[in-house]
Amino acid sequence: MTPFLEAGKPVFAIEYTDMGVDFAAACAEAKSLGMGMILKHRNLDAYREACPGMFLLMERLMLKPCK
Repeated sequence: MTPFLEAGKPVFAIEYTDMGVDFAAACAEAKSLGMGMILKHRNLDAYREACPGMFLLMERLMLKPCK
């Protein structure tokens, strides 16, 4: 991941789990690494939880022209 982060590319972590997660702590860790994070259930249902600002960042990236 480091080369992507150093190149200014967005990096997203997606955690698939059924176990309890301290989501605030996980978001803080992801943010400290310069990444965004999404939490999903293992059974791949519609549930998702994203760190604050995550979807805004993704929206901005989708509107940005590809290089």
